[in-house]
Amino acid sequence: MGANLILWAPGIEKLETIGIVAPLDKIELDDDGTLVYKERKVVVYIRDQYAYGDDPEQLYKFHVADCSTLKQMREQNRYERYVIATRTDGKFIVKFPDIGGFRDKGVERRLYVCKNCLSYLNYGDYIR
Repeated sequence: MGANLILWAPGIEKLETIGIVAPLDKIELDDDGTLVYKERKVVVYIRDQYAYGDDPEQLYKFHVADCSTLKQMREQNRYERYVIATRTDGKFIVKFPDIGGFRDKGVERRLYVCKNCLSYLNYGDYIR
């Protein structure tokens, strides 16, 4: 029954599509070092991108673990920029700056996983 309550919690369905802005201090670490929110594996990424175009190499990365990048962002009080999502296809809704701020509507773009996360998890013997 508890799992069903989590599934239908307000806004939780947005995790699979546009992501949600949520208190990132609610994200926990799973035993394997990956990120968990309300009993779901999640990724975090910065929706408001200052890079342009379709080249995923130029866009911000998404994070799957409490890597050195996320730790540094918390230390610099810049952690609130992140959005939580459960997407597994590598595509995320991002926004690009426009005159007067960010566009109201986001666009879907492919993002790559953070190399520091891969290193932190020792994923496939990944070495930076």
